[in-house]
Amino acid sequence: MSYIQQLEPSSISLIVPFKQLKSIAEELIEQAIGVQVSVNIEAEELNDGELRILANFDDSQLSDEEVRSLSKAGFATSEPYRNADTALDAIFIGRYDIQPTLGDEEDGDYYFIVEIEYNDYQRSLKR
Repeated sequence: MSYIQQLEPSSISLIVPFKQLKSIAEELIEQAIGVQVSVNIEAEELNDGELRILANFDDSQLSDEEVRSLSKAGFATSEPYRNADTALDAIFIGRYDIQPTLGDEEDGDYYFIVEIEYNDYQRSLKR
């Protein structure tokens, strides 16, 4: 018997690659307006050491109606941090914290680490 199985987890950390978040944001946008839009994921380090994730896209080729539909779905070119939050909220249920560490994968893609309460992680899996 493994002694670790006798313990209850409190929270867990998950690696979120930029390419994964990009794919999710693009899928959500396509679901909202039926048009494929390319999304660029970036990270911004804030003065207090926190890491903010941004999801940028260009809406210049979209109609006014498509832009309004995107806004209702949680996406706007003027709010790249909100776009990233919308995509992250599609992954996680409950509260999550983005850790102030940005990593680089072997293939050159960046990733960030999200810490989530174990119970919220379990609920997110059932989504």
